[in-house]
Amino acid sequence: MLRFIFAMLLASLTIPVTVLADDEAAPVETVKSKIPQTLDPPTPQPRLWSICELFDDLVSHAGKLVAVRGLLEGRLALSGRCQSKFVTRYLAFPGLPGVTPDLTAEYVWPTAINLTYSTSRSEGESPVKFSTDTDSVQRTIEYIVKQHRTEFKNAKLDTDVLVTVIGMLRVRSHYDIGPLPNGTMRGGGYGHLSIYPAELVILRMGDPVVEVRKPENKQE
Repeated sequence: MLRFIFAMLLASLTIPVTVLADDEAAPVETVKSKIPQTLDPPTPQPRLWSICELFDDLVSHAGKLVAVRGLLEGRLALSGRCQSKFVTRYLAFPGLPGVTPDLTAEYVWPTAINLTYSTSRSEGESPVKFSTDTDSVQRTIEYIVKQHRTEFKNAKLDTDVLVTVIGMLRVRSHYDIGPLPNGTMRGGGYGHLSIYPAELVILRMGDPVVEVRKPENKQE
């Protein structure tokens, strides 16, 4: 099934996968495959952050060029199994003026960020000053697909795909939180169903590693 997903991705450069839950663990075994990656870095070269480090203070990176390493997940997203969380508050129940205060609640977002191309932006977002290196994305995906067809063809365990993405981070100045028809709360963020709290506009993607997931719980 995973090989089918990556085959579809190679054709469209869009990866339909499920976002990983926070606080789940997945340290990985010794690297089984890795491709050398030569990036033509911008000046200055941005510091490399893990996705968990990024979520330690997500908002402070807004509007900056960053290099982020994390798990390549569904519908072209970058995620991590982290203790770090991005939390916003919303009005859960309005109070009565002069009688009872407003009641607020916390909304915990997935520890994942949407990945998008330089040609895509939401209404009100400023365009970036670079163009996505789509060749680097295609080379990365081709390598991942090749690894799943060869080294991991008969793997019975789940695998993780790690990549490094350089790009500009976007966050909302305000997050609307509202109920779905079934009563579940959902935030107005980025990406598929607006479920991600931030978005990374891809400059380049590279350094892919395919690994077998270990069962121990540990923050990446």
